Amino acid sequence: MITPDYHADDYGISLNNSIRIIELVQAGKLDSFSIVANMGCYDECMNLLKHKWSSLTRKPMISVHINLIDGYR
Repeated sequence: MITPDYHADDYGISLNNSIRIIELVQAGKLDSFSIVANMGCYDECMNLLKHKWSSLTRKPMISVHINLIDGYR
């Protein structure tokens, strides 16, 4: 049987979205997420991730994507 990868897009789009993604990882609900690397709150969201990373019992897979429509970095 194939095991699905539960993935969330758009870490870094907003601080609230990023907090929710971290909460889902902590709860064991997500296997991976992608980081939008060119949004205005990127630094704040990455600081949150760095702060939480060591406390995550299961480390998620992470991918990076660029928002060509709204991103500016």
